[in-house]
Formats: sequence, structure tokens, C-alpha cells
Amino acid sequence: DDDVELIFEHIQPGAASKLEEYAADLTPLDQGRRPYEAGYEAAEQFWEDWSGEIDLRQKGRVDVAGIVKSFGVTVTRVKFSDSGLRGAALAGRNLHPVIFINAANSYNREPAGARFTMAHELCHLLYDRHYGREVGVASGPWAPQRVEQRANAFAAMLLMPGELIEKYLSEGESRNWSLEFVENMADELGVGWLALVEHLYNQGAINLDPRERLKEERWDGPGA
Repeated sequence: DDDVELIFEHIQPGAASKLEEYAADLTPLDQGRRPYEAGYEAAEQFWEDWSGEIDLRQKGRVDVAGIVKSFGVTVTRVKFSDSGLRGAALAGRNLHPVIFINAANSYNREPAGARFTMAHELCHLLYDRHYGREVGVASGPWAPQRVEQRANAFAAMLLMPGELIEKYLSEGESRNWSLEFVENMADELGVGWLALVEHLYNQGAINLDPRERLKEERWDGPGA
């Protein structure tokens, strides 16, 4: 009940935003497709639609805060009693769109985690309107799994598009994708190292062996 009251405190009336206009023209995602494929495709379409119109990058990384702001979305950091809730997103007619970042969730304590949550919630605001004319989605362990997987894939591709990843590929291969190199790469891109490793694997930049080796070195190595 306290969390619901907290959300209501941040609900504000508003006119149609750029987010509403863009979302209205989007083709609903195919629910029969694999979630990660649908999420990647949606993010690639987003890049195609907007890369020439808004400044999507800042200092070699994707300016996700600038993206959501340009669409008229307010991002607010709150502390929900449910620490398992990563974030929430609300939008609808005559409603100012808002993304909530849960400060009580351990994932959001680091800037990279909060950036990923922001991109994840943007996917919900854009694509998860088949539930109704308004959308209210909370991202947590009890949220629909396929919807969450798709939003995670969207966030990964939005924050780590191919053209940003490509400049690291040859250097990564020459360094045999060392843990130090991947951690530095994640820092430069402003993403979590595990999200980066999974994205590199899904994109075919690394195969299963270095993927598992990196996890073992990070979690089981000296000082882990």
C-alpha cells in the first residue's frame, strides 16, 4: 500500500508527449517470437528512427537519460518497500509519462544498473500497450517473464548498439577478451560487465568458452 501511495504522489496530468506520438505508430511486437529477438529488433528500429534526430550518445556511450528526457518522460528515483522491484513505468492519455528507479533494489545502486533499468522501462512504455490504452508495468521477479526478457534485450541493444561494439572487436580479439579488457569496456559504455558479456555472446562476438571463462574469473578468481 505504501508503494502504491508513493507512485500516486508522482502521477501528474500532461498533454500528449513525443513518447505517445511515437508509440502510437509502432507495430505491436510479435508475441510468438523469441523475446530476445523481438527486443533486439525493436531497439534497432529505434536507432534507425531516431539516430539522426536526437543526440543519442555522450562521450562514447548512449545518453539514455537524454533519450527519455527528449521524449517527455520524467525519471524519478524512489525507495519502494519491495526491494525486489527494479523499476516501474506509467503512461497513458492525459498522463505525464514517468519511469521509477527503485533505490532499494541492489541492481540500481550502481549507475550502470540504473541506466539499464531506465532503458528497460522505456521499452515497456513504447511496446507494452497491448495490455490496455494506458500502461503501467512494474519490473520485478513476479512480472511476466517473456515481457521482462524482451525489455532486457531492448535495453541491451539500446545501450550497446552494433556501431559502438564494433570499435572494440579487433582489440578484444587481440587481447583474447581478458576480464580486464571487458571490465574497462563495460565502464566506457556505462553498462554492467555481465550485461556486456551476455550481449557479446548473443551478438556472436564471443563464443561459449570465453563467456563462461569470464564469469568464472569474475566470480571465482582472486578477490572474488
